[in-house]
Amino acid sequence: LIRPRPRAEGSLRCVVRLQPREKDVLMHVEDGNVLLLVARKEGKHWRIGADRAFASASALVQLTTCGGGAYSVERVRSSSSRASWESLSCSHETRALSQDLPEVNTMAALLPLDESAEARDGSGREWLPGEAECAAAPERPPGELRSQLHDALVGQPTPGATLLMTKLPRWNPSTDAFELPFHGRANLASERNFQLVTALRGKVAADAPIVLLHGKLDEATYSLDFRYPLSPLHAFALALVTWGW
Repeated sequence: LIRPRPRAEGSLRCVVRLQPREKDVLMHVEDGNVLLLVARKEGKHWRIGADRAFASASALVQLTTCGGGAYSVERVRSSSSRASWESLSCSHETRALSQDLPEVNTMAALLPLDESAEARDGSGREWLPGEAECAAAPERPPGELRSQLHDALVGQPTPGATLLMTKLPRWNPSTDAFELPFHGRANLASERNFQLVTALRGKVAADAPIVLLHGKLDEATYSLDFRYPLSPLHAFALALVTWGW
């Protein structure tokens, strides 16, 4: 669940559901309704595990709220709140795409992957790291990825990491609303509907591939489709970030 989805397998279609009575959030593979992960809010943070008994495990994964719109995925020991590693850093903000338009939610995330090539810039270079390098992705000390994410968003290179950013919607003056195609994976409008694409030095190219799609299906269910280089854990954690929007 922490290894990236293999490139050759394409996108995995999942759903994320809120269980109101238990206040758990569950991630299932859509085909066969196979349970993958469970999350439970504890204070400001989300504890994530493979089943509902995860709270008694000796090692847990936590989506940590760091303040100021920053989040990180960390492994923590049940006997301590100290993180032993960090495998993703994420930031969220709302911003106006122009002076006359409403604000939209935007997200950026950094994964510690060893890229063999930079993102495609018209020269034919690949957007994504090689699969062998992705499978051997290193873990980072807490705070290191957050610093690298800040550097990436101001245009600095981030060796050994891959940047994902929100695919921005377009404003339709005829409907007086933002529009972004979700290919049948969002039935309802929601500020939590979003897509992530690969980026380079804080910029997204028009042909950047979609690596995560999150769309509202009904009042308690969201689609969550993801592909390489994301793992199920990281895709789920990025969906959980939206519960604070």
